[in-house]
Amino acid sequence: MPEYDFFSANAALAAKDELDVEALELIYRLEVSGEVLYQGLADRVEDPEAKELLRRNGVEERAHARRIAKVLSIRTGSEWTPGPEHEEILAVPLPDTVDANFFLAVVQGEIAGSADRGELVMARGASPAQDLQAPVGIHKHDQFGIPGAQPE
Repeated sequence: MPEYDFFSANAALAAKDELDVEALELIYRLEVSGEVLYQGLADRVEDPEAKELLRRNGVEERAHARRIAKVLSIRTGSEWTPGPEHEEILAVPLPDTVDANFFLAVVQGEIAGSADRGELVMARGASPAQDLQAPVGIHKHDQFGIPGAQPE
């Protein structure tokens, strides 16, 4: 498995043409590591309400990972259990301070994540054989490609 940090893993996922097992496993790793992202962001803001919201978002990332594990089980045809390499937390190299552009990129990433193909399959109960063969198109984690970058 290639060595990634949170941002390079997002960039690698964005380059994928389909949600194959490898891509879904990478999404799983990103979701498992998402709590670190949100905790780091919470540590960098002063507003108590914003801190709390960011911390709650971080906790939700584990639930996203569990849904992706279900999708992987459907995709592989047997119960998918994460190995230690899937549970390894990716480094999240955040800048010392985060500005509005960075937060905008996070929000855009969350919006894109809400359209995740795997979560759509689970929510709709659609045919996984068809839906999981579809191109990534709907969901790309590339919003986090470059820390602090101006989103497109």
